[in-house]
Amino acid sequence: MNITEDIKRQILSRTDIVEIIGEAIDLRRKGRSFVGLCPFHNDTHPSMNVNPDLGIYKCFSCGAGGDVISFLINYHRLSYLESMQLLAKRGGIVIPDDYYEKKDKGQVSKIELALNVLSAAAVFFQRILETPLGSTARSFYTKRGFNDSLIKEFMLGYSPDSWDSTINELKKQGFTESALDDAGLIVRNESNSSYYDRFRNRAMFPIQDYLGKVIAFGARQLNPEDKMGKYINSPQTIVYDKSQTLYGLFQAKNEIRSRKFAILVEGYADVISMHSAGFKNTVASSGTALTKEQLDLLYRYCKKIYIAYDSDSAGITAAERALELAKEKGFEIMIVCLPDGEDPDSIIQKHGNKLMNTYLDHAMPFLQFKIDLLEKSGTMATPSGKSDAVRQIIRIISSIPDKLQHDEYIRQLSSLMQISESQLKEIYKEKLIREKKSQQKSTQKIVNDNNESKSENSSSIKQNSKSINTKDKSIDLLNEEMVLLRIALTDSSAHNLLKDRFEFVKDKFISDEGKRLMALVLSQESEMLLNTLLHNDKITESDKNYLTFLSMSEEHPSVQWERFRNNMPVNDLIRLIQDLLYRLEQINIDTIKDKIRIQQLNAPVETQLELVKKIKELDENLIKLKKFYEIQ
Repeated sequence: MNITEDIKRQILSRTDIVEIIGEAIDLRRKGRSFVGLCPFHNDTHPSMNVNPDLGIYKCFSCGAGGDVISFLINYHRLSYLESMQLLAKRGGIVIPDDYYEKKDKGQVSKIELALNVLSAAAVFFQRILETPLGSTARSFYTKRGFNDSLIKEFMLGYSPDSWDSTINELKKQGFTESALDDAGLIVRNESNSSYYDRFRNRAMFPIQDYLGKVIAFGARQLNPEDKMGKYINSPQTIVYDKSQTLYGLFQAKNEIRSRKFAILVEGYADVISMHSAGFKNTVASSGTALTKEQLDLLYRYCKKIYIAYDSDSAGITAAERALELAKEKGFEIMIVCLPDGEDPDSIIQKHGNKLMNTYLDHAMPFLQFKIDLLEKSGTMATPSGKSDAVRQIIRIISSIPDKLQHDEYIRQLSSLMQISESQLKEIYKEKLIREKKSQQKSTQKIVNDNNESKSENSSSIKQNSKSINTKDKSIDLLNEEMVLLRIALTDSSAHNLLKDRFEFVKDKFISDEGKRLMALVLSQESEMLLNTLLHNDKITESDKNYLTFLSMSEEHPSVQWERFRNNMPVNDLIRLIQDLLYRLEQINIDTIKDKIRIQQLNAPVETQLELVKKIKELDENLIKLKKFYEIQ
């Protein structure tokens, strides 16, 4: 199904691109735009530019760009239809059935089908929980203090004790075994090539992405004799990567933003128990050791983490690894130390939120936690062991992105370990020198391997032209052509002027690429121009990328550009267009004159006189053109 242009305009008119992208990354205002760390590559400084006036975004580092629909498709992995439905819901717009245009079911993507299957399965498991079959699971949830509100919020359910109940139910709803397999809900029986339900007689914890879409399941054992283990999780699928998922983030993200920190726990039950006790900024690492990708996800919402893992040796090791990864990312880390044999779920069950609050209030800074661990392990008992311990901690400190923090941490380490600050700084400097030498070797190798590629992709400026690289090719335009294209793209008044009063503009362009692109832009209506171009299947991705870059470029190829960016009056806009067109005429005539002068070299006297006459005619034509543009 496709949404018609009429309803699409209504939806986009009520959509704030800054709000949508701001939910994924931190944005701060910079002039008329907003900037933030690009989520499409490993960005270390804000390269993403979001322009609310144009309704588009652009990364000036990796080249990613587009409008709000493109962002939802590329970042949140939604289909076009899902993106529009999401925006419609947020804008309070109801899309009647007659606003859809039917499309062949075969065109629905495998990802979209997998998500639909998972959503249907979650509803099925919730429904079964309310029947007599789900009594054991309901009892399990009740004992943990999960009330009806929590059960509904986290979509908890029950998978029947059957080999094919889920398969049969979803097939009845029209889903194929192939779609169920893509969603990770069934397992293939290799002996007879049939399928059976992956989850049987289990308490079901749907795993949602940060948009609330069910992408997988965690299934908790209810029968102690079940040989499949305490937890069974969905496998890696086309919609689920556990290393990039945080359980409970959809429910917790607003509270994390509000409180400016997250509490990180290990299990599904830990998350829900913490939420039940009022700690609604709690998430879990979704059945895996904490990963860099999960930290990247969390970094969009806060810069501080309380790690509240289980108190057993595995939990302590996981916390130690987690704090190192988190410090590398730039988080402020606090470690919550729980009593032996306890986890957040058990603390809440036995003592409620007051005791948990006490543990949070007494959480350790990462330096103290690391030193305590090293002392308990006996590492600090000998001079060589203490030296190794210091180097371990220095390694963590040096990995912190904000180098201004390094001196403060070294000062704290000096006090805690009773080692002179000067000694610690010497060790710190030694490590930096070794890393720098190693990095220089690696960098030199990369430079040598990619020297030719770098040369080919660098910007080249010839006379009055600028080369801008897109993903697929380099586009060379004159500065005047760039400005004319840019104002046609970004201002409806300019677009209409160029289309009606200056309809000959594309013929005055000198570069072939400029003529082609201006013809393309002027062939569209000015309303929702960029959006129309970005979603036109007949336009190449390279052209879309270039037009987005041009619209968002921070370069100013004309001294008039800043005036234009600040809502230039129509009369001034006409003047700007006239000046640019006259300049293009001048460049064209100057080019012809240069060719004539070359012909004059070593030419007979009679020929030289004829060529001088041609130059004079060209100068006279230029004067006429100036007058022509002045009266346009």
